[in-house]
Amino acid sequence: MARKSRTQPKQSMDTQKVLSKVYKTAVYVRLSAEKDETRDRKTLINQRNFIKNFVDQQIDMEIYDIYMDDEISGTTFDRPEFERMMSDMRAGRINCIVVKDLSRLGRDYVETGNLVERVFPMMGARFVAITDNYDSSKKDADLMVAVTNIANDLYAKDISKKIYSCKHEAMEKGIPAGNVAYGYKVVLDENKVRVVVEDKEAADVVRWIFNEAEKGILQSVIAEKLNAEHILTPSQYRVRNNKEKLEKLSGVKWTVDTLSQILKNEVYIGKYVTGKDRVCLYRHEKRHMTSKDEWNVFENHHTPLVTKEQFYAVQKNKRKALKPAKKQTVNMLKGKITCGCCGNSIHIHPEKHAKVYMCTHRKRYGRDREIAYNRYLIFDDKNHLIWVFWHEGVKNVEKK
Repeated sequence: MARKSRTQPKQSMDTQKVLSKVYKTAVYVRLSAEKDETRDRKTLINQRNFIKNFVDQQIDMEIYDIYMDDEISGTTFDRPEFERMMSDMRAGRINCIVVKDLSRLGRDYVETGNLVERVFPMMGARFVAITDNYDSSKKDADLMVAVTNIANDLYAKDISKKIYSCKHEAMEKGIPAGNVAYGYKVVLDENKVRVVVEDKEAADVVRWIFNEAEKGILQSVIAEKLNAEHILTPSQYRVRNNKEKLEKLSGVKWTVDTLSQILKNEVYIGKYVTGKDRVCLYRHEKRHMTSKDEWNVFENHHTPLVTKEQFYAVQKNKRKALKPAKKQTVNMLKGKITCGCCGNSIHIHPEKHAKVYMCTHRKRYGRDREIAYNRYLIFDDKNHLIWVFWHEGVKNVEKK
């Protein structure tokens, strides 16, 4: 009988390197906007679970964190979770990124290619796209990435062109293509065409607001009454069936600005206007306002919530309520001071004994909002930081 060797087979150099290094892995998940009828499929969760199962099967990977961007297009890289992931990579917390496919990272050919071929290698990070069979730690993967990125870019632009054409045609016919004003909703008629109809619950609130304004009641008083009755604001009402989004807007209140937008909107007398702003990906156009001669105006488009007489009476009352402009205080720091935590602009706000600088977010949503930290930064003309100070008037704010 032949003698068997007791020595173990030698592992290849590549296998030894893999076993000697365990990558701190980021699971990145992104999903563009879903329709309500498809959201129940839990596409985002399925995508996350798919990547987690893949990473769990790898002997050289361990999950550091999961980053999930929901309802954000792949044509932009201005995504909260993507930016958090890049921050962790720069800080050395992760050195491997795994996505389902290259289109989840992004659909812009130039930016995605720059990330994969330059940024990630420069940061020493490994990148894996599972269904595209791409792994930056393997050889001869560059050509495949270039071809896939071009295909994703062309796909995004082709989809953009079709969506733009459909929406442009709908706007010219007065067919609603997006969200409608508070107090209305969109339904399909007998011909399967989208039409604007009254949303009973919100419409009653709109009528009440106009009735109060017609009596000459100040908008600030109307806002206080709505907040006291815990009436959902327009932004909250739009996401009332989504608990997560509604929770994020829990601090939003009725304000004079919100009421002013409602009281001057001619949609409530049956007038419908489309084409006020436009955006087009395949033409590389960012969202921008258009001139009035490009608008599509439709009179008697839908059922009005208030009469024209009441609407114009409210406009007349608003003009009467205007007070003469006070002498403006010269603000030497205008445009040079921002909140160091939330990034919002800071304005002079009169208080009992003095005028102080206050974050606009804190002024609108109250002192107890976590985002309204009391740390302020001042910059000079060259955008250099020259002063950091803390305003003692803010209390009950938890600093992190």
